[in-house]
Amino acid sequence: MTTEGSPYGREALKAKGWHQGSLLPTPAAIKPTAWVSPGEQGWTKARKDVVARTRQAELTGPYVYERPPKGSDWLALITQECDVLKPPDEFPIVEFALVFETSSEAVLREADSLTSARYFRLGDPEAEAPVSVLDFRFRTQAEKGFLIEHSPDNALVMEMSGPRRSTLREWLGRRLGREAVSDDDTRLIVEPTREAWKTLSQAQPATATVGAP
Repeated sequence: MTTEGSPYGREALKAKGWHQGSLLPTPAAIKPTAWVSPGEQGWTKARKDVVARTRQAELTGPYVYERPPKGSDWLALITQECDVLKPPDEFPIVEFALVFETSSEAVLREADSLTSARYFRLGDPEAEAPVSVLDFRFRTQAEKGFLIEHSPDNALVMEMSGPRRSTLREWLGRRLGREAVSDDDTRLIVEPTREAWKTLSQAQPATATVGAP
């Protein structure tokens, strides 16, 4: 069982300094991935990859496609910090999304629109190009030990103002289909409520299920 004093306890994870938006250091780079079916592919790059692979060997089932990295690619942690700090046995996986630099006016216009489902401009909205943009379409997961093994690059996060980081949290919250909760609210409201509910469920399970569907 994971304890608070272990390398994976809350304080140990917190001490590493990982935040939503922290970049994975380049030497520890991993690639965004996607499962591809050899039968049908909706994505043009996936179709081309299937054709290339079938020239070398028969594909007998779905496989993991790794997006080829480019020179300006990074990966940013997008998991909510409250989940980052949970013990791995309770919440073992964290998620990263692609970050790239661009001067494309079309991409930047979309990245500045908070209704975009794909892009979010990181850093100062008034910064000159090239600009770092988070691309939510390309993501990957890592076991939480990865966070203990590697230290984050927080240069970009530290450049972001408090309101900008809140906007990123809210944007990711909408994309992930869950309400964005600040760290303070998590500490003062969410975590105590969660612990009270666990206690009630264990001590009075009949009371806890009243009104449940």
